[in-house]
Amino acid sequence: MPGTPFVDDRKGPAMTTPCLTTPDLTTPDPDTEPGSPEPAPPIPPTPPPPSPFPPEPNPVPTPPEPQPPFPPEPDPEPSPPHPERPFPQIPDHAM
Repeated sequence: MPGTPFVDDRKGPAMTTPCLTTPDLTTPDPDTEPGSPEPAPPIPPTPPPPSPFPPEPNPVPTPPEPQPPFPPEPDPEPSPPHPERPFPQIPDHAM
């Protein structure tokens, strides 16, 4: 019905947007123990496993074959003049 106000009958707490802030990197992390040793060096990436297929040889690029130029097209012959013809008459009963 027009003029009926919207009623929010949903249950539960209101949805809120979390506050996105940049963490302060100058304060110590409470999860780490004070005086803990230096962190371990990063693990080097593992090389990919060898391929079960033999490597394909690099193809040698072949130069494109020279194409002959297209022959010039001959000029079309002029069409003969059409004899004068009257327009066909459409009978009135055909409409």
